[in-house]
Amino acid sequence: MKINHNRLYLIILVLIIILFTLTAINSLFAEENFTLSEEQKSEIKKIDKKYNEFKTVRSRFIQKDSRGFVASGWFVLEKPNRLRVEYDNIPIRFIASGTNLLYQDIKLKQKSFIPIKATPFYYLLEDKTSFLNEDIAIIGFEVQDTYTKIVFNNKKSPGLGSLSLFLTNDTAQIIKWDILDAKGVSTEIYLSDPKFSKDKIKNSLIFNTQRIKEVDFNDAK
Repeated sequence: MKINHNRLYLIILVLIIILFTLTAINSLFAEENFTLSEEQKSEIKKIDKKYNEFKTVRSRFIQKDSRGFVASGWFVLEKPNRLRVEYDNIPIRFIASGTNLLYQDIKLKQKSFIPIKATPFYYLLEDKTSFLNEDIAIIGFEVQDTYTKIVFNNKKSPGLGSLSLFLTNDTAQIIKWDILDAKGVSTEIYLSDPKFSKDKIKNSLIFNTQRIKEVDFNDAK
């Protein structure tokens, strides 16, 4: 199957964090009609506190979209502002270090840099994350028995869409996130046995965007 790298690139940029996609009409409608209660705001502050207790995340992932495309790979996140995303059979990678996010097309030997603040990754890579950040518009909030779902978008660009983040109730660790883009394509990213830690990644070379070293998931510890 031929991979559309440009399309996949756009999907990842609105990830994670993120990652923030829903149709413009639906996003504006949800934002206009959803207001957090004081009790919900209090719950989100508790989530913020739990989420900020860990510094790194290491995980395998499976990515599926509504058109039937399936991909897998691994990622490592270290707060603040460090990230690496590798796919198993797709020749692209993402590396964040400092203020920029590197997008590399391995096959074409091309790379470009994007300011982290211009991507959804920014919110998940902050040293102290707050889902009540003034740049974020929460357009959905739901608490179930084992997880909490937060739906949000970027206030400055609500038409780009929204991201649904699923977090465990007890520790606020990420389970999965869902994306629904402005063209109606939904994408789900499931984490497989994620490892959360308060410690830094020992192999800091994996975040080097100038001299990129080939690594596998076991090297990213």
